[in-house]
Amino acid sequence: MPNHSFKNFASVSERVQWESALLDAATYMPRIVKDAKANSSDIATRAYALYFGAFDKARWTRVVTTLSAIDFAISSAGVTFVRVYTGKGAQCCAATNAPYGRWKDQTPGMMADSAHKRQHGYVMTVGDDFYTADNSIDRTIKSAQFNTLCHEFSHLVSNTDDPVYGNIQSRALAIGKPDTAVACAENYGFYCEMLYTEFKRLG
Repeated sequence: MPNHSFKNFASVSERVQWESALLDAATYMPRIVKDAKANSSDIATRAYALYFGAFDKARWTRVVTTLSAIDFAISSAGVTFVRVYTGKGAQCCAATNAPYGRWKDQTPGMMADSAHKRQHGYVMTVGDDFYTADNSIDRTIKSAQFNTLCHEFSHLVSNTDDPVYGNIQSRALAIGKPDTAVACAENYGFYCEMLYTEFKRLG
């Protein structure tokens, strides 16, 4: 991950775990984007329907655009990852800070420019829970870490919100409020995680 930078990681092990999760995401996100693009008014994959609801072209466009931007940001953009041990963000998995104080500046083009100029105005903090979380579909840390990365990167590149937390709540949102689901970070996290575990199982 040559364009990213890392700060305040007190142990090599913690940084290696974070970089491993990034490499996993860089490996599997292109396949996840491909799966999302395969959806249409004629057919919707199970994962898509579970987390984004019935097919609608405008919503589908938002989903594909967001996932493509996540893929780009993970593999190419300049993000500074900061490990925090005390204070705000220490007792969570991760959190994303908006550069320049405005989410509307989050575009792949601007991220590429940031990486090129080594500005690294895009910051994600890493908390204690990233290394112990099991709030994933299959209750494993690796899946939870993949989920966390996709969740936080969706904030970074697509101005997603956090109207709900949790797998069950995300699915309910897709059924009852699909317009909100396609703008919810949890829905992206769990959608990506579901496909990640399926692709790993299939090899």
